[in-house]
Amino acid sequence: SSFYPCDDNVITVVFTSNTPYHCDTHFTLSNVQVPELESATLDGKSLAVKSDGTSKVEFNISGSEAIYQAGCSGSMWDLQCTRVLRVYYVNPSNRTDLGQFTLKAETTHPWPSFTSSVSSDIAFNFVDNGLWDSSFIPPGPGAYERLTYLAPVDFTATAVQSSPFPCDNNTIGVRVHTNVPLRAGCYPMITLSGLTGSATANQALTVTMTDARGGQLSNSHEGTWTNTDGKLVLNLTDAVAAAVAEGKDVYNVSF
Repeated sequence: SSFYPCDDNVITVVFTSNTPYHCDTHFTLSNVQVPELESATLDGKSLAVKSDGTSKVEFNISGSEAIYQAGCSGSMWDLQCTRVLRVYYVNPSNRTDLGQFTLKAETTHPWPSFTSSVSSDIAFNFVDNGLWDSSFIPPGPGAYERLTYLAPVDFTATAVQSSPFPCDNNTIGVRVHTNVPLRAGCYPMITLSGLTGSATANQALTVTMTDARGGQLSNSHEGTWTNTDGKLVLNLTDAVAAAVAEGKDVYNVSF
């Protein structure tokens, strides 16, 4: 549901078997980091999931005949049993793996006693491009082919000043635009340096933030100005969290 760093994300995996799940069938979803597993669901029902904390999710569908049979249709020898697995987690700040998910099913047969298994790589099928943020420009079509794709963060900055004259009062304005919305989980910070020689004393300076459409967000936010270093530091973590709580995405910061 999202390729933004540090954003809430939902991975949805739809898988179909040629038989109903009568036996003790265990599934393993591998090749992806899943930090949060509390809200995993199978066909809308809460699912008991365990993970090694890095790259694998394990679950089984034993215990409910309704789950065994729901979604199965066709004749006795041509059953199609479809499951919908949803795993909720927070995207990391960066991701280096380029692989794809693999779903493996392993069934233990009580009589005679043996185990059979089958695995399948999961193709990425993004069905609605309208869900992608129109402000984001992907690096190429290959990005859409990897379920583990994470957008690289980039930004542009422009500046203006009110006066070029020596010893005059001068107001410097800076506008920063990011290619992805800022997320509090990444602890976003902006540092403006190199403004030495100013007579402006150490103080907190007001910062305005705007959303993707340029609308100013409610509440003002402050950055820390240090005269000796000629540096302004903005910690946007709390401000971004407040904006997201208002249902707005932060792309632009002006100060």
